[in-house]
Amino acid sequence: MPHAIIQVIKGQPQAAAQTPGERNEALGLLALCWLLAAGVFIAVKWAGTYTPPWTLVFYRLLFALLFLLPFVASHYSEMAAWLRQHYLVILPIGAPGLALTQGALFIALIATGIIIVTMIKPGKAT
Repeated sequence: MPHAIIQVIKGQPQAAAQTPGERNEALGLLALCWLLAAGVFIAVKWAGTYTPPWTLVFYRLLFALLFLLPFVASHYSEMAAWLRQHYLVILPIGAPGLALTQGALFIALIATGIIIVTMIKPGKAT
């Protein structure tokens, strides 16, 4: 992982990329994130003809949780403590916001095309 990304994850001040190779690696990771997001739109457009949008939201969040769980299992106690402290903010704002945003995007994908939704998505409030 590029040095600058590791610094951001650790909360340290971000320095410029040390070598051209690190810049290329960072650009590669950014392109991978873009391709993964595009893959979600394509998968939802295909699956939306068979599955309701809210079912897709539920299963996307479920599979994301199951996929990430092994990677964050070592930090479970810290995350549980943080969730206990901030549940009044997370429950009414974070969880419905995530679900409603994805649900609205998935409904839009079923009603229109992928290109139109990707043009509208950057304008949404996050």
